[in-house]
Amino acid sequence: MEEVKTIDSILKETYSDLQLNDNGQVDFYTSVADEYDSLIHGVGIRDVSFYNKLFVHGKHSLDLLNRLSTNSVNELNELEWERTIFTNTEGNIIDRTLLLKFEDYFLLIGGCTDNNKLLKWIKRFVLKDDISIRHVANDYSMFEILGPESESYLSIILGEKQKDLQQNKIVRVQIENYFVHCIKHNDVSNINKCIVIVDSKYSNDFCNFLIKNT
Repeated sequence: MEEVKTIDSILKETYSDLQLNDNGQVDFYTSVADEYDSLIHGVGIRDVSFYNKLFVHGKHSLDLLNRLSTNSVNELNELEWERTIFTNTEGNIIDRTLLLKFEDYFLLIGGCTDNNKLLKWIKRFVLKDDISIRHVANDYSMFEILGPESESYLSIILGEKQKDLQQNKIVRVQIENYFVHCIKHNDVSNINKCIVIVDSKYSNDFCNFLIKNT
């Protein structure tokens, strides 16, 4: 099986003289000043594949998610998404999530570092056999794109479909022989950014595409 590389590992190969920290991670690829300048005046790309990702499928799955989360998601259509929060019975936050609806399944993206926390909570309420939920941490790669020039950069990825990148819409485009999905949102700090999702088996190709178009 071909090794799936992250954008971080590809960049390490590209910039072979990088200095790694004690954890084997790259603190910066060029310089702090250059990369800060990219974020302030250009485009920044961050690999966020570590986000918690759950695959939810089944006839009653939307009804279950609607009952367990804070925002109403019952009216979601295909290729739409909604931001919502899961809390326990005491009102404590389990995870802040993005719920994406595809043709016959949902992708639940969370930010909690404990990948089992949200899964265990939802499974407590799965009483019917037609609902399945599982981790898909290794199935999808995700990238954040942000910065003042991100709109221009996204046009390279999305082409004419960039105009469809509106609130709560999921844009699907084909790059060569694979598809990517993109959503636009603002985070808790009110920073506008886009998340691009790609099947992990094509992450090598997509990372090379991103690097080629820098």
